[in-house]
Amino acid sequence: MEGDVWVVMRNTGKIVRLTALGLLLLGAFAVMAAGCGGPKSDVPIFMMSKGSWPVGVDEKLETSLREQVGASPTLEVAISALYSVEKLFVEIAAGGNGVIVVPAEDFRNFGAQGGYVVLDDQFDASQYSDGVLNPTDDNGNPMGSHLYGLPLDDSKWLADQGVKGKGLIAFIPVTAKHPDLALTVLKAMVAKQ
Repeated sequence: MEGDVWVVMRNTGKIVRLTALGLLLLGAFAVMAAGCGGPKSDVPIFMMSKGSWPVGVDEKLETSLREQVGASPTLEVAISALYSVEKLFVEIAAGGNGVIVVPAEDFRNFGAQGGYVVLDDQFDASQYSDGVLNPTDDNGNPMGSHLYGLPLDDSKWLADQGVKGKGLIAFIPVTAKHPDLALTVLKAMVAKQ
């Protein structure tokens, strides 16, 4: 047919006809495969705020945090340049992040349904009252008061890079691939000045 492409398969030497749909699917697969780069870090960190971030601060924060935690676990910092509730929802639900940093209001709104790792056994909830939530289960039943997030108001990690952490809270989503490693990174992030 007109518009079809004939391709010689490299391994078999067979000649195959690709239609326009076949070319489209092949192109889509190539784009997806190209986006699946090298190995992912142990603890991806996603950060979003309602304000702006200084240019290049993501690299500075990543370097600083790597110096604190060492070579393992591996980590990467991704900062959203624009505030978007929709993007935040995706990052929390399916982003594969180890630690997420968001404005306190979003932390509370999204945390009302659960979805965060409980931190009670690692931190004193009385020292982090802004990170305590009382979520409900799917039936609206209270799940109890627990520490789920840590305010970054006094974070040395942020302050050393010229970033104000006031009003930001860091937490580990239940979708984190390595919550134990994420906890190690979170402890470095919240160390006080």
